[in-house]
Amino acid sequence: TSRCVLKLFITNSNKKVKKCLAGGGLKYAIIILGMVYMKKIKEYLSKKEYIVFIIALIITISSFSYAFFISSDILGNNVATTECFKLSLEDSNDINLDKAHPISESEGSSLTPYTFTIKNVCNKVADYQVNIETLSSTTIDTEYIRIKLDNNESNILKRYELNESNINNNVKEGRKITSGTLRANEEKTYNIRMWIDEESTIEQSANKEYHGKITVIATPNKEVHDIEIAYIVDGVAQDAPPAKTDGYIVSNIECENATGTWDYTNWGLLTTNMIGRVTCDITFEEAQYNNVTKWLATANINKNYTTLSEVFNDTDTLSTLTNNETSCDYLDNSTDWINDVTSNENAMTYIGNNDYCADKLLGDNNWINTILDGEFYSKITKPLVPNMTSNTEPSGEAFASTSYASTYEPHRSFSDDFGIYQWMSASGKIPAYIGYDFINQKKVYLLSVTNKHATREFKDFTIQGSNDKDSWVELTNNLVNPLTNGITSKFKVSNIGSYRYYRLYITSGYEPQYGVVGGRLQFYGR
Repeated sequence: TSRCVLKLFITNSNKKVKKCLAGGGLKYAIIILGMVYMKKIKEYLSKKEYIVFIIALIITISSFSYAFFISSDILGNNVATTECFKLSLEDSNDINLDKAHPISESEGSSLTPYTFTIKNVCNKVADYQVNIETLSSTTIDTEYIRIKLDNNESNILKRYELNESNINNNVKEGRKITSGTLRANEEKTYNIRMWIDEESTIEQSANKEYHGKITVIATPNKEVHDIEIAYIVDGVAQDAPPAKTDGYIVSNIECENATGTWDYTNWGLLTTNMIGRVTCDITFEEAQYNNVTKWLATANINKNYTTLSEVFNDTDTLSTLTNNETSCDYLDNSTDWINDVTSNENAMTYIGNNDYCADKLLGDNNWINTILDGEFYSKITKPLVPNMTSNTEPSGEAFASTSYASTYEPHRSFSDDFGIYQWMSASGKIPAYIGYDFINQKKVYLLSVTNKHATREFKDFTIQGSNDKDSWVELTNNLVNPLTNGITSKFKVSNIGSYRYYRLYITSGYEPQYGVVGGRLQFYGR
């Protein structure tokens, strides 16, 4: 197959695509075109002024048998502004389609996303909507295009709500991907991934093309409304809400002629979809959990903090909370904080320094998966196997089913200096296993594997535990990130228990006729 190299030339006025052919005729070519449109449109409907701002990104997705994509930076920084509203596209990655053939959910979810930020600089609330408009030149059915917005579940493009008010004249179909509301000076960032669904066949996706635009439409609301609010605190109506630091949360909002939500950051009511006179009843109740003031009170800390970031930045306060069992129990129940806590290095470090607090969170199904999936898992779990210099030194015992030679004994895979002499099984001996005897029972939550051999690493395996080395319990191996040569991969243990012996039971390798190598292994637990 001849190859065509595509180059994108960008000038101040336009973009040109030139193609050079090498070695004969062009068999497959893929062109990704990008344009950014910035417009300001004024419309008058029923004598009420609405300002609509649109930023559109042209995306071309092609699927060919034996073809590939050449990705190019087609976006750059683009900002559309007016006196009252701003839409900005930051200089991020474009929608990344590295594979032209159908790919799986996990592969699609790992693609580099296209990121854009919308910001409202009005002094009024603005409603916005994000659409994907499929252009008439598209030849692939949108039933075979899959979309993933942020960390939400992915969905087939054709299954999103149909949007009738499309911006372009040559639109085959428009789909509403999401919508929302922005308060004054509020901004929202989105990440979008797009790929060809793995369920599509060659006939459905080969030699087809998708052309579309992501459009963001926003309309500032300039209407003036009469709003009456009743604040109900402990069953009694009041003229004002309780103070932000009083430990109350909003348990219910009922509004007539509007949709009401409570903004905890600014401690006020946010109303949207307002029609005429609006009345709202807001009911407050004392917060059981997810309240910083209440959390500080469990350890008798007298500080006027209202946000988690204030606590995380105060190491003395954080240390006091994580060394107090009542405070750790409160944290365990505050499940709305899971992402904030597990993504903060300070918080994870101090929790990991206290056995009660660490064990409390690791024993909670609401917390453990996010902890182990996160960047700071090693702060709350501990590497359990020491740097082994022999099969029995300095402690415990490394064992295996077979070894290729004396220089490839099992302790090599538990050594910081494993290099080329990591454990390797005898030639052709599959299934094989390598494990470690902790002498005492341990709870293992995660296994890390670092491969250093290009061809002979193991492929399929399970993690097993035992207390007698005769009967083994399957602990499974939920992959956190792929098992790749030269990269440290993590595998979560889903059936956690207390065992003396742990092993990797290997059922296949890439060159099992020569034996399989173990790489650098480490068990993490408490």
